[in-house]
Amino acid sequence: MSLTCIFKNYLAAAVCGLFLIAGAIAASAAENAPVQIASRGSVPENAVKPEDCAYSLDFSKAPKGPARKWLKKRGFQFKKDAYYPNRMDFEFTGNGLRIGANSHVFGLILKKLNDGEFSKIRITWSIEKYPKGANYNKKINNEALMIYVFFGEKKLPSGNFFMPASPYFIGMFLGKNEIIRKAYLGRHYHHCGRFVCLGNPQPGRTITSEFNLTENFKKYFKKNNVPEISGITFGVDTSGSETGKSGAIIKKLEFYK
Repeated sequence: MSLTCIFKNYLAAAVCGLFLIAGAIAASAAENAPVQIASRGSVPENAVKPEDCAYSLDFSKAPKGPARKWLKKRGFQFKKDAYYPNRMDFEFTGNGLRIGANSHVFGLILKKLNDGEFSKIRITWSIEKYPKGANYNKKINNEALMIYVFFGEKKLPSGNFFMPASPYFIGMFLGKNEIIRKAYLGRHYHHCGRFVCLGNPQPGRTITSEFNLTENFKKYFKKNNVPEISGITFGVDTSGSETGKSGAIIKKLEFYK
């Protein structure tokens, strides 16, 4: 198994233990504008209504400068390579939260959510630099930013004796080469995890992506009942890329009823 696969499959296990400690879940893979309808941009689903927004993180309103202290005060935990400032950058630019990888890294920051009765997510984001060589179609499962949403606390088998069980999760990312809206599988966690590309924007172009969590959960996992959302994680994996360097900016994240 490649180092990239080991890192990617380890994500669910790492988040699993972290959310259990926090009392939440256990886990197991640039123009400012409204929703863009373009083959290489965001592909919208059912448009959300502003009045239905139930939870929002607007990073563009944070003061410019280092972001670690601000994020920690708001309940984010820094894990793996994200813990080390020399390996990963977290900075508010005035246009959002910039997350950068300075070398081959696997890092994540996570936050527990309470009362997560949300059906849709809306993300305004951009890519500064894609990890060179990253391509889920070629099993090089790396990305400049992955936003993971975790559902409930029930754990399902990983499919591997050495990997712990995990709750359901959906990871959303922007990719240079991936098929938009395709739900990719990892090596493990086929019963409970999917990785979905929400756009192929050119570096520097900001797009807004909308994703129906409820309907896609039902489609991916063949379930009628959708557990409440219990946590989010921002992840970066450049461990299998050529240079290890990447950059992404998340301007705003919103959950809707």
